[in-house]
Amino acid sequence: MGGARMRRTMAAVTAGLGLALLAGCGSTGASGDSGRDAVDVADGIDATPAQATLTVEGLPASAPAGVPVTVTVRAGDAAGSPALGATIDATVARGGGRLAAATAVTGADGRATFTWTPGPAPVLQRLSLAWNDVVATASLDATLATPVAPAPFGDVNAYLSGNGVSGSTEDLVFTPDGTHLVLGVPGGLIQMDPAGNGATMALTGDALGWALGLAYDADGVLWAADANGKALRRIDTAGKVTTIAGGATAFPLKYPNDLTVGPGGRIILADSCLGKVLVFDPDGTLVSEAAFDMATEGGANGVAVDPAGDALWVTTENTALLCTDGSDFAAVNGGLYRFALAPDGTLGERTSVAPGLANYADGVTFDAEGNLYVMVDRLDPGDISRIESAVLVRPAEGGDLRRFLVTTDKAMANAAFGPAAFGQQTMYLALIAMPLVLAPEARGVVQIDVGIGGLPLIPK
Repeated sequence: MGGARMRRTMAAVTAGLGLALLAGCGSTGASGDSGRDAVDVADGIDATPAQATLTVEGLPASAPAGVPVTVTVRAGDAAGSPALGATIDATVARGGGRLAAATAVTGADGRATFTWTPGPAPVLQRLSLAWNDVVATASLDATLATPVAPAPFGDVNAYLSGNGVSGSTEDLVFTPDGTHLVLGVPGGLIQMDPAGNGATMALTGDALGWALGLAYDADGVLWAADANGKALRRIDTAGKVTTIAGGATAFPLKYPNDLTVGPGGRIILADSCLGKVLVFDPDGTLVSEAAFDMATEGGANGVAVDPAGDALWVTTENTALLCTDGSDFAAVNGGLYRFALAPDGTLGERTSVAPGLANYADGVTFDAEGNLYVMVDRLDPGDISRIESAVLVRPAEGGDLRRFLVTTDKAMANAAFGPAAFGQQTMYLALIAMPLVLAPEARGVVQIDVGIGGLPLIPK
């Protein structure tokens, strides 16, 4: 090694061989340490991984969702000297955005740039940047000034009308094999293929009135919250319907509205007119319950277990249209609540996350990154035929709910993320034709690109 080069190397070593952490706004940079031989950088600086730094510069803390931003990254050694010709690799780590190119090479100033388009959802976005063993991250909070509108999927209304089915759609779920989307309709179930074509599912056994909630368990059994039948139904893989609770059984139900599969395979059911969340063993034994004050908090509606499996998220809704409890039709008492969830599926402490959110807070679901999506419907207090239906998102890191989708001619009830054949980053939403507000023709399914996939179809 020549004397000048040796002096530069010794100066870098004297400056410190440990980790170097440099941060730009909304980003971090770090050095790596693999113990490999020194890398002879093109400008004559020897930068071992222990000395190398990778820094993201000038990235804003927030930026509009779906709008390209420039990410500048600088490679150098611990003494601050730039690395010429360093190959930087970038991958999208959070938020579902995209890169114009996944690799860039630094210039004489040690800098390289990437064009990054954040994903469409107003949630945390993150890139992972790597130079050999040195890794840095670039993060920003995506914002959305104008909510987006969903696109139609198939023509459910035409199919149901052609088959003489009246009433509304409400909930939807994908089959465990990912080949079909199942919808609850009055009198049974229909299934849709990836092209949007509908077909009636063959069922035997007990009658299925109107499944407002649907969920598959780990054995491929489909569970249904049957509002018209006031029952919890089990539908086996052959299509046989069995009543597990409610109906003619000993445990009375009033308006089963949604359900999910909790820890240990227990079924968590929301009954709006009971104003309760109920946890059942698969044999129908009630093991846990929690009640809401229906006048001030609304009746339980949507339910979802978070990705960690230790919390249950519940929405509530105004029950004046559903129940004979004397609720004020105009009350804005639909909200979002969180229950601690024990490993055996029983309910623990409750937290009020967003009370008084809307007239009706309906479906609730998570994506694979832990972002929470809530469907809400708000009526115009002066004209109940005017409605705003929205999907709100609460980032995985917490904070306020943000507007993502909005419609004024449809009411979005429940959501599910598609499997591969339907697009793994696509959210599907069942529509509901609300009495006095939206006509039966408003029923159906819409879709939206979220940029992020959903949780596994089969619960653990």
